[in-house]
Amino acid sequence: MLELYPLLMRPSYKDYLWGGQKLRTFYGKNDGPETIAESWELADHIDGNSKVANGHLKGKTIEELGKMEHDRIWGKSCGNNKFPIIVKLIDAKEKLSVQVHPSEECCVVQNCEEAKAELWYIVECERDSFIYLGLKKDVSRAELMKAITDNTICELLNKVYVNRGDVYFVNPCTIHAIGAGIMVAEIQQNSNTTFRLYDYNRKDTNGNYRKLHLDRALDIVDLSPTVPSKCRNIGSMSFDGFKMIEMYTGKPFKAYKVVVSKEIALCCDGSAFHHILCVGGNGHVEHNGRSYEMEKGLSYLMPAELGEYKIIGNCEVLLSKI
Repeated sequence: MLELYPLLMRPSYKDYLWGGQKLRTFYGKNDGPETIAESWELADHIDGNSKVANGHLKGKTIEELGKMEHDRIWGKSCGNNKFPIIVKLIDAKEKLSVQVHPSEECCVVQNCEEAKAELWYIVECERDSFIYLGLKKDVSRAELMKAITDNTICELLNKVYVNRGDVYFVNPCTIHAIGAGIMVAEIQQNSNTTFRLYDYNRKDTNGNYRKLHLDRALDIVDLSPTVPSKCRNIGSMSFDGFKMIEMYTGKPFKAYKVVVSKEIALCCDGSAFHHILCVGGNGHVEHNGRSYEMEKGLSYLMPAELGEYKIIGNCEVLLSKI
């Protein structure tokens, strides 16, 4: 039987023009390009695949792991055809485009590629950094289109100043953008469907304006006002050695923040994998008497039938599962 162990993941990198150097300099991504906008820490997608970086399964993709031992690694709750989530680190040195993602319903009606809901955890941010999240008021399609043409679309959006540790859930069809100077950990549906509404008239490295997707975006965007709010902590457990905060539980994933001051014992019970991403501090993961390094920027896929494991040290970890 295949031996299971904590699978250190090597991410897939994206060098979009708005990225910076923080992921290389402060998060240990020395094997990536000079400018890293996104590191796809956990991904099984045509646009990016993370791979195992340690042990006898080194080099395997998530898809290959599923074909080898689906129930034991992905888990009985995961479908056979598609891994459910992507987890990223995003270094927004410059602001991202104003964009929107489709919902499940839109994908059925309009035959879009993939639905996408996402959660943002603010890992760090510069002073006065902000995001855009939803419209301030009801607007018509024509009004929104005029604002894009007039370069005034941002005046219609909720400008939300952020702090380290803030959490926001971005519903599909909600217009949004990450502002400059923010490091985000993003947990999302397994999708890369993004429709750009506005990109500040920026040009790429070849001097061309980046492509917009106005018709597709305007067909799905929610034109009603949004009251932006941080995700409330659904529940938390505090013990001598750790604190575990439930950030979001719903469709299509569950997300927790684990603050470890000594150690925490966790368990993969066979139903589904865990993914753990260290966003601060350092320590190690312990399983079956073996120790695995845990420091800022490292992440592990914990197989569904791994059983009990511990996180030991002084660190902050994001735990994702379904």
